Amino acid sequence: DWLFDYLRDTLDFITLIEDVRAGNYPTIDSSSVPVVIDVTAMYPNIPPLKAAQTSASAWEALRSLSYPDHPVTAIVLHDIVLFVLRHVIFTFKKSVYQKQRGITMGCSLSVVVANIFMADLFRTFFALHPHVIPLFPGFRRYFDDVFSFFIGTRATFDAFLITLNSWSLANHWCVQFSLT
Repeated sequence: DWLFDYLRDTLDFITLIEDVRAGNYPTIDSSSVPVVIDVTAMYPNIPPLKAAQTSASAWEALRSLSYPDHPVTAIVLHDIVLFVLRHVIFTFKKSVYQKQRGITMGCSLSVVVANIFMADLFRTFFALHPHVIPLFPGFRRYFDDVFSFFIGTRATFDAFLITLNSWSLANHWCVQFSLT
């Protein structure tokens, strides 16, 4: 449920395209438009506190289903993730810095946290805006990149993008959309 839309790898993407060609997405036809959506500057726009909360929620869901006796609780995970994200240091030209905003791109934990954060962002967005789901058959996400087909007019897509930008924490969505 948490990563329902995640593209695992290139083969997963190819499978999606083959499923479309085989007619397994009946709403996708010649009037459907492929779209690519990307959030720019994703890492610095993810608040560490929200990232820790989202990670804890995802862990609690996984723990309750698969690891009910695991000693690490969501609260413990939340505190660990928040500590790590807030205390990442890095060097640049022999100077040491600490990240002031967002999460650090080079931190290995940030990759996992960013993926969980984006999964939660779209899961929550679609739950609050269920009328949007049928407009995007084949919706798939790879971290901050989204690939989908779009059914509708350019004005409808622009309205979706305005809603997404006004709603999300990232607020920096870049879109490639072609009507040809």
